[in-house]
Amino acid sequence: MKRSTLLKLSLVFTALIMFAGANAQILTDYDEDEGTHMYQTVNTTFRLYTLPDPVYSPSYVALTNTGLGANAQWRFVISTGLTPTAPVVNNTPINQNWVELTSAATGSYTVQVTELNTVAGCEDASPRITTINVIAAPTATISGGGVNNTWNVTAAGHDYDICGDAVAEDITVAITETGAPADLTSYAYFVQKRVVNIDATGVEAAASELISTFIDHPIATKYDPVTANGGTEVLTSGAMPVVSYDWDGVGPGLAVPSRTKYEFTLMKASDAAATSAEGIISGISHKSDYVTIDNDVAGDGDLGANDADISTYPFTGIVTVVYIVNPTPVTGPVYHIPNDFNL
Repeated sequence: MKRSTLLKLSLVFTALIMFAGANAQILTDYDEDEGTHMYQTVNTTFRLYTLPDPVYSPSYVALTNTGLGANAQWRFVISTGLTPTAPVVNNTPINQNWVELTSAATGSYTVQVTELNTVAGCEDASPRITTINVIAAPTATISGGGVNNTWNVTAAGHDYDICGDAVAEDITVAITETGAPADLTSYAYFVQKRVVNIDATGVEAAASELISTFIDHPIATKYDPVTANGGTEVLTSGAMPVVSYDWDGVGPGLAVPSRTKYEFTLMKASDAAATSAEGIISGISHKSDYVTIDNDVAGDGDLGANDADISTYPFTGIVTVVYIVNPTPVTGPVYHIPNDFNL
């Protein structure tokens, strides 16, 4: 084979290796920063990895991020507002192609990285710069409408009562995640519907309780409002009639129309860990938990559901909407002393 042909093949092979390296993932989970920049929930920990130069780290394995050249180093220059935790250095060369950081406050920050080599004495003059947008934690609240019926309003948006059956009202879940772009907003939460009869003083009849799912957006299939900074979800409550109940439980045919409470309660996702606190999970906050999840002592190392390491963020304000429908009082007969009483 001619020398020129061998040279061409060698150049093609080298180009293919460099192309594959430039487009490879590191540890299968980390994608190349292509200028879209990253988003991170405040007060969480994250990592940035840099793909090594194949000349100085010929044995590098992206799948495990191993095989760094002994003389290869990286300089991370971290803007104020981010705190490096591993390594705990800033602007100091180190034989480590990644840095772990915590987000101290919301804002836009940068991390600049260059590769250098102690043998060659060279340092890349064109640093890679990544912008990290640290945004507020998500939160949510629930409210109920009161426009379709004539209610007695105890607390607007949350506590209503009426005489007689009620037609449907809107139930609204309002989510806030300031700084989140529309293409990255998604949320996991649950709304429970509870119907129970109550007596004249408000004491519940436990045997009458009916619990059902009103909204279910699990971690695995979050709700996407397709709006920036959070979003809303509005669903109809359905008709809310007065429900009959047999208070003494003696037998059939004794149930009477009774005061009926309809409750809609905002809760954590149905597939959240049992030990998780009540609160909302966003796509960004879920991703922001990656380092914690990956270091899980249980060894699951995933971003799936049923993981106590996935943070829930507290709801704001009142989390339960209450509608009470009351049977209209039926006036009984009037009694008087009979006219022939003293005849």
